[in-house]
Amino acid sequence: MATLADFVGTWHFRGVPTHPCTIRLLSATKVEVRDEHGVVFPARLEGGSTLIPEPPGHVTGVISSDLKTIQWTNGENWKR
Repeated sequence: MATLADFVGTWHFRGVPTHPCTIRLLSATKVEVRDEHGVVFPARLEGGSTLIPEPPGHVTGVISSDLKTIQWTNGENWKR
């Protein structure tokens, strides 16, 4: 089971180092997600592995069991 801390840090859109994305901790229950286009939205952890955007409308992300990939509901992924 992942924690919010497992999501925090720099990720790379499709694993490409020149396309950084970030997730930073806002509180004990929320993070701020900045995607590859610079779009920023808050999210919360649900079910120990899923980032849920707040408010709804953005993609949902599921972190892999090895904590190295986030698979988004739009079919894209971020890698460490």
